[in-house]
Amino acid sequence: MTRLGLAALLLAAGCSKKEDAPRGPEPMTEGERARGEEVCKTYITRLCACATSKRSAELTDRCELHRGRPDTIATALQVELGTDVDPMDVVQAQDAARKVMAACVRDLADLDQEGCP
Repeated sequence: MTRLGLAALLLAAGCSKKEDAPRGPEPMTEGERARGEEVCKTYITRLCACATSKRSAELTDRCELHRGRPDTIATALQVELGTDVDPMDVVQAQDAARKVMAACVRDLADLDQEGCP
Protein backbone atom coordinates (compact mmCIF):
# COMPACT_ATOMS: atom_id res chain seq x y z
CA MET A 1 0.00 0.00 0.00
CA THR A 2 2.86 2.37 0.67
CA ARG A 3 4.06 2.15 -2.94
CA LEU A 4 0.54 2.69 -4.22
CA GLY A 5 0.09 5.70 -1.93
CA LEU A 6 3.44 7.14 -3.05
CA ALA A 7 2.54 6.62 -6.71
CA ALA A 8 -0.79 8.39 -6.19
CA LEU A 9 0.96 11.28 -4.44
CA LEU A 10 3.50 11.65 -7.26
CA LEU A 11 0.77 11.49 -9.87
CA ALA A 12 -1.23 14.18 -8.08
CA ALA A 13 1.86 16.37 -7.78
CA GLY A 14 2.58 15.93 -11.47
CA CYS A 15 -0.96 16.95 -12.37
CA SER A 16 -0.83 20.11 -10.28
CA LYS A 17 2.40 21.19 -11.96
CA LYS A 18 0.74 20.93 -15.36
CA GLU A 19 -2.06 23.21 -14.21
CA ASP A 20 0.46 25.76 -12.92
CA ALA A 21 2.23 25.89 -16.30
CA PRO A 22 1.24 28.82 -18.53
CA ARG A 23 -1.43 27.99 -21.09
CA GLY A 24 -0.78 28.56 -24.74
CA PRO A 25 1.97 30.34 -26.59
CA GLU A 26 3.93 33.33 -25.37
CA PRO A 27 2.51 36.69 -26.44
CA MET A 28 4.22 38.35 -29.38
CA THR A 29 7.01 40.59 -28.11
CA GLU A 30 6.41 44.31 -28.10
CA GLY A 31 9.46 44.74 -30.34
CA GLU A 32 8.15 42.35 -32.97
CA ARG A 33 4.73 43.94 -32.85
CA ALA A 34 6.14 47.47 -33.14
CA ARG A 35 8.45 46.56 -36.04
CA GLY A 36 5.61 44.88 -37.90
CA GLU A 37 3.25 47.80 -37.44
CA GLU A 38 5.97 50.29 -38.42
CA VAL A 39 6.91 48.47 -41.63
CA CYS A 40 3.24 48.33 -42.64
CA LYS A 41 2.76 52.04 -41.94
CA THR A 42 5.90 52.83 -43.96
CA TYR A 43 4.67 50.67 -46.84
CA ILE A 44 1.27 52.36 -46.90
CA THR A 45 2.81 55.85 -46.72
CA ARG A 46 5.14 55.12 -49.63
CA LEU A 47 2.46 53.35 -51.66
CA CYS A 48 -0.08 56.15 -51.28
CA ALA A 49 2.54 58.83 -52.04
CA CYS A 50 3.56 56.90 -55.15
CA ALA A 51 -0.07 56.57 -56.23
CA THR A 52 -0.50 60.34 -55.90
CA SER A 53 2.71 61.22 -57.71
CA LYS A 54 2.15 58.75 -60.56
CA ARG A 55 -1.62 59.31 -60.71
CA SER A 56 -2.04 55.60 -61.12
CA ALA A 57 -5.50 54.11 -60.61
CA GLU A 58 -3.98 50.69 -59.87
CA LEU A 59 -1.69 52.10 -57.17
CA THR A 60 -4.54 54.18 -55.74
CA ASP A 61 -6.70 51.06 -55.47
CA ARG A 62 -3.87 49.19 -53.74
CA CYS A 63 -3.35 52.14 -51.41
CA GLU A 64 -7.00 52.06 -50.32
CA LEU A 65 -7.04 48.28 -50.05
CA HIS A 66 -3.89 48.03 -47.92
CA ARG A 67 -4.63 50.93 -45.54
CA GLY A 68 -6.24 48.46 -43.15
CA ARG A 69 -3.16 46.31 -42.63
CA PRO A 70 -2.06 47.91 -39.31
CA ASP A 71 -5.60 47.52 -37.99
CA THR A 72 -5.59 43.89 -39.12
CA ILE A 73 -2.44 43.25 -37.10
CA ALA A 74 -3.84 45.00 -34.02
CA THR A 75 -7.14 43.15 -34.26
CA ALA A 76 -5.46 39.77 -34.65
CA LEU A 77 -3.25 40.40 -31.64
CA GLN A 78 -6.19 41.42 -29.44
CA VAL A 79 -6.83 37.69 -29.14
CA GLU A 80 -3.71 37.42 -26.96
CA LEU A 81 -5.33 39.66 -24.36
CA GLY A 82 -8.33 37.39 -23.87
CA THR A 83 -8.41 35.35 -20.69
CA ASP A 84 -10.60 32.53 -21.90
CA VAL A 85 -9.10 32.07 -25.38
CA ASP A 86 -8.16 28.69 -26.73
CA PRO A 87 -4.36 28.41 -27.21
CA MET A 88 -4.88 27.31 -30.81
CA ASP A 89 -6.80 30.53 -31.51
CA VAL A 90 -3.88 32.55 -30.13
CA VAL A 91 -1.43 30.66 -32.35
CA GLN A 92 -3.61 31.25 -35.40
CA ALA A 93 -4.02 34.95 -34.59
CA GLN A 94 -0.26 35.38 -34.18
CA ASP A 95 0.30 33.55 -37.45
CA ALA A 96 -2.19 35.81 -39.24
CA ALA A 97 -0.51 38.94 -37.84
CA ARG A 98 2.94 37.68 -38.88
CA LYS A 99 1.68 36.93 -42.40
CA VAL A 100 0.39 40.50 -42.76
CA MET A 101 3.73 41.83 -41.47
CA ALA A 102 5.62 39.65 -43.97
CA ALA A 103 3.39 40.87 -46.80
CA CYS A 104 4.21 44.47 -45.85
CA VAL A 105 7.95 43.73 -45.95
CA ARG A 106 7.64 42.00 -49.33
CA ASP A 107 5.39 44.70 -50.80
CA LEU A 108 7.64 47.47 -49.49
CA ALA A 109 10.57 45.93 -51.36
CA ASP A 110 8.43 45.69 -54.51
CA LEU A 111 7.81 49.45 -54.45
CA ASP A 112 11.45 50.03 -55.38
CA GLN A 113 10.99 47.89 -58.47
CA GLU A 114 7.90 49.89 -59.41
CA GLY A 115 9.91 53.11 -59.31
CA CYS A 116 8.21 54.53 -56.25
CA PRO A 117 10.09 57.09 -54.14
